[in-house]
Amino acid sequence: MALNNEQKRRSAYIAHFTSTDGDLGGMDAERRAQSHAGTVWYDRYLQAYQRSDYEAMLNYYRAYYPKPPWMVDDSPIVKLDVAVLEFHGLDDRAYVNQALNDTWESMGRDLTLVTLPGVGHNSQNTEDIAFVTSVLRAWLTMQEDR
Repeated sequence: MALNNEQKRRSAYIAHFTSTDGDLGGMDAERRAQSHAGTVWYDRYLQAYQRSDYEAMLNYYRAYYPKPPWMVDDSPIVKLDVAVLEFHGLDDRAYVNQALNDTWESMGRDLTLVTLPGVGHNSQNTEDIAFVTSVLRAWLTMQEDR
């Protein structure tokens, strides 16, 4: 955030619900499930969202998301000592693709990065779910064999 104005612009929506307790940013079950309307997944997503605690979900952002002024953090990185599989939609409107740069420096083990052209923020919802599922299964099998 400190060095990337485009990321600041894309992340502005988060400020809407991080600055005020009780502000859910317009989130509700029907609105969240709407992206699945007309699919076999709609009812499942709607039911899951109806069981969700939006205040709890947004508290993650409230606790984690940095508040201005954004500064460069030069403290040493504590490396994650777990294998990581990351799917990233290259048409993500929330995070700039440059946010992927150097993420591997935070890893104490392997990072497997799968980029998905034409896919947005919720890469698990790609139309090519068979590809995402097969990569996930193969990656999990590979982890079992280590």
